[in-house]
Parts: sequence; C-alpha cells; structure tokens
Amino acid sequence: MTTSSKFIINDYLLHQEAARIVADTLAEAKGYDDIQDSIRWRCDSHEWVIYYDKALKLCADCNTSAGEAMLEDTSQTFSSIGEHAAAVAYCTLVCACQNALAQRGADDKVERQDRTRRIRIWGQPPPQTTE
Repeated sequence: MTTSSKFIINDYLLHQEAARIVADTLAEAKGYDDIQDSIRWRCDSHEWVIYYDKALKLCADCNTSAGEAMLEDTSQTFSSIGEHAAAVAYCTLVCACQNALAQRGADDKVERQDRTRRIRIWGQPPPQTTE
C-alpha cells in the first residue's frame, strides 16, 4: 500500500489546515500585504498543491467551487489533469485561508467587544481600541 492511498482529506480537514496556515502567517507577518503574500506562498508550496495525487484527491473529496471560480478569472491553460488539479487545489486552499482570515478577524472583534462588556459590568473603564 502506498503512502498516497492513506491520504485523507475532506472539507473539515481543508478548513483546519487553512486555519493553521493563517495562524502561522499572523505569527510572522508584519502587515496586510505581508499576510496576503505569505498565505499565497504557503499555499503555493503546500503538499496538497505540489503533489498531483493529493491535489486530485482534494478536488475529488472537497468542495472546490470557490477555487474553481477563482481559477476561471485567470484564463490559464493546462497540459495535464494533474496541473489543472494542482491549480484548483491552490485556489481552493487560498480561498479557504481567506475565509479563515476573515473568520479570525470576526472572532477577534467579538472577543474585544465581549471583553469590553465584561469590563463595563465590573465598573472599570473599557480598554482603548484603535478601531
């Protein structure tokens, strides 16, 4: 049995991996452009993208509609199904990362609001925010 036959992927694992990529990126990035570049670089060099068998499995087992829509905007041509699957996998992973980044921002905003509300309940002034 080959290693690739043991490879399992689904939408849950895709979103978990996207959340990990975003967390790693935010730990190292210095600004918005750096975040976007880092996400794209990490996705472009990800094993789910560079190995055609994993890219094909991602395409078969995950919802790739967002990635396919992103890829349609590029007008690329491919010489093999593996290249096409890798491109769809890349775009799908980037889209999942963008969703994870947006969700993380929404979660951070809710957490800041909740922290402010709890501080007000205890009679302390709310923290100053830069929003």
